[in-house]
Amino acid sequence: MNTQQDSEPRLTLLALAIAAFLLASGCARPMLTVNDVIAVNGLQTTFDAYAEHTAPIGHVDKLLGVNVTFLADGKEIGTATTDSRGFARYCCRVPQGAQLIEGRAEIDGRALKGLGRVFVWDPVRTTIVVDIDETISATNYGTLIDGKEEDIGSQPLAGAAEAVGRLAKRFNVLYVSARPRFLLEKTRRWLSRHGFPAGPVITTPSLAEAIRVQKFKGGTIADLQVLSDGLLIGIGNARTDSEAYAANGLLPIIIDDADSNRFRSHAVVVRNWAMVEKFFEANKEVLEAPARLRQALAGEEFLLRPVIKWQPT
Repeated sequence: MNTQQDSEPRLTLLALAIAAFLLASGCARPMLTVNDVIAVNGLQTTFDAYAEHTAPIGHVDKLLGVNVTFLADGKEIGTATTDSRGFARYCCRVPQGAQLIEGRAEIDGRALKGLGRVFVWDPVRTTIVVDIDETISATNYGTLIDGKEEDIGSQPLAGAAEAVGRLAKRFNVLYVSARPRFLLEKTRRWLSRHGFPAGPVITTPSLAEAIRVQKFKGGTIADLQVLSDGLLIGIGNARTDSEAYAANGLLPIIIDDADSNRFRSHAVVVRNWAMVEKFFEANKEVLEAPARLRQALAGEEFLLRPVIKWQPT
């Protein structure tokens, strides 16, 4: 499978499939989603929820003035009101030991709730961003957006779950995807079902942001770097991943199993997840130390890089 060559057409396919699904689904429906919460070193963090109508042709009606009540493990912690983006944010410290965040709101006379999880990051660890589609998942876009609860058609790339699981024992790991937010819960379940380590899952607010994936991922990374200055590695498969990671000071590791594209020299290119793990082992001391990795990214320290064997085209 050529993971990079057709990554842009696949993104277009995803957009068209989602639009067709939303058109077939008819009337707009209210939705409340809650982001996973990242806690670092006991500092104040954000609890985020989005209230919206999802409508035909991928349009999203973001709802202003919805009161969202946040709870941690069932205990109320505060209330925030959505702005013109449909976005409600409450800032506080995560209650000690909390594992589950819930948002509750009434929209169109219906009581809705959304769930998020709490992840406590080690502040001295390097943090890795992991893309999903064609990076860890051989995605079947039909079953991904078919409206059923489970994505039964998409399968993990060989060795991906095991490799990410081993990395998660040494690094903070999160998943950032161009998938629109209505696929958030389905994506969480897919990751769990296929044995990927638990980690925050971040999706785009709407189909429009999904199409402008490089801008979305760059902005998301910049926001997260406020929480963790150890956010220094990104793993993906596409040129948009490589550019978004590098533009925000991350080391891009790109999985391109056919070596079909000329990535710029800032990217480390590998063929598969076995090579990803070999790269991490060969550079263990630098990659696991944020200060040393920043030096490497500044050209002041060296990393061992794989040589991709030539293949005829």
